[in-house]
Amino acid sequence: MNLLHVIPRFIGGGPERHLLALAAAWHKADVGIRQKVVVLDPPVSAPLLIKARRFGVEILINPDLAAIRDAVAAADAVDINFWNHPRL
Repeated sequence: MNLLHVIPRFIGGGPERHLLALAAAWHKADVGIRQKVVVLDPPVSAPLLIKARRFGVEILINPDLAAIRDAVAAADAVDINFWNHPRL
């Protein structure tokens, strides 16, 4: 399964920690879920980025609209972490 997360920031808040906890559990269980994260606004926390990569999570930072559309089209499910953010 290809799971896409769309999140405004990736700096250490609750949504990011939740996403990484899921990634860690799924990675450990080897359930075959591939995760990609679209981060709408930099900066991105370096420690979180390293942790995400360890769990096999692909991160797209501040992608253009075409890249976002491609990621959505390739996903089986899209999880939008809603915050009041202009790009959402």
